[in-house]
Amino acid sequence: MPRPTRINVTLEEDDLADLEAWANEHGRPVAGLASFLIKKAIEFAKEKGDFPETNPVKLFKKEED
Repeated sequence: MPRPTRINVTLEEDDLADLEAWANEHGRPVAGLASFLIKKAIEFAKEKGDFPETNPVKLFKKEED
């Protein structure tokens, strides 16, 4: 299983307050809820076809003329 990596996210105060209230309502840490929501957003974007191509072979392959 991949090891989680920490990131920093900057939120407006109102958004943080909403996230804290939501996390508290479900008995979850704010960071845990944020991680869950980001993962779900990525899954949704992939299902919708609105996710960038991340295959490194395709990213760095020169286009043929």
